[in-house]
Amino acid sequence: MTRRLSAGRTRYARRAGIARLQNQDGQNGNAGWVYIFSAGRDDLYKIGKAGNWENRLADLRVGNPFIKYVDAARVNNMTGVEKKAHKKFKDQRESGEFFEFDNDQLVTAKRFIHSFEGKIVAESDNDDDTLLNSL
Repeated sequence: MTRRLSAGRTRYARRAGIARLQNQDGQNGNAGWVYIFSAGRDDLYKIGKAGNWENRLADLRVGNPFIKYVDAARVNNMTGVEKKAHKKFKDQRESGEFFEFDNDQLVTAKRFIHSFEGKIVAESDNDDDTLLNSL
């Protein structure tokens, strides 16, 4: 069961860096998948989020039949983890959610998204850069 907050308490929670309401077992309402898909080039990858990565892949293939599954991690806060991944790999960003990775960087990206499996992740703009850089 999800706890509801008043509008004022919701604004306070956002300012405090808690963007999603948590239910009684500590899970937030934004669980899903953070995925890595190849984008039709050997070195270009899309890091994104979806409630169902298989459906998302099928949707993307309508516009680009060369997109392929690389990896996906089930996380408790797909929006927060996706934001953290985009921030961690900002130097490899080619455009939007697309990143240019060599093989070692791709392995690092896979490890990074899997490092959040089973963990509560606060969606915040106040990321701990020390934690991000250590992974």
